[in-house]
Amino acid sequence: MDDVAAGIDYLADLCVGGVDVDLDRVIVIGHSAGGHLALWGAGRSHARNTSLPGVHIRAVVGLAPVADLAEAYVRKVGGEAVVELLGGPPGQYPDRLRAASPMEMLPLRVRQLILHGTADDAVPIELSRGYARAAEAAGDTVEILELPGTGHMEYLDPDSDAHAILRRWLLASMSEA
Repeated sequence: MDDVAAGIDYLADLCVGGVDVDLDRVIVIGHSAGGHLALWGAGRSHARNTSLPGVHIRAVVGLAPVADLAEAYVRKVGGEAVVELLGGPPGQYPDRLRAASPMEMLPLRVRQLILHGTADDAVPIELSRGYARAAEAAGDTVEILELPGTGHMEYLDPDSDAHAILRRWLLASMSEA
């Protein structure tokens, strides 16, 4: 997670170095465990009550994200991945869970898109459904798109319908004022 934070923060350094980056139009995107990191990265400044150095994250996209680490632990998503990330079970390290799980960080206070396939056998769609409900209840703007018959990896294929949906959403988001 430190690497994700450093990568987002580095965008401001690029501007200082002369690279033309619009720091007011940043969208963070991640797939699966990367979806967890994207949501975490977008919500981290609110959770820590700090502001990012010049970087304004406009939106975040989770592609079949592991957005709820406690539920992922219960369902054994990724085997022992949650235990490895937290250093033990969530019940043993509740502070680590609160600091690492997007579900525990709500509201993120950034616009969110969650794309998840109904045929995903790696990350159950119920994780995204539960997360989206909780995020909306917390006051976040969340759009969840369930993709019928889509599995876990289709987002990575630039010729897939899942990838086309993502591209259209990104183009629409970037053209908004």
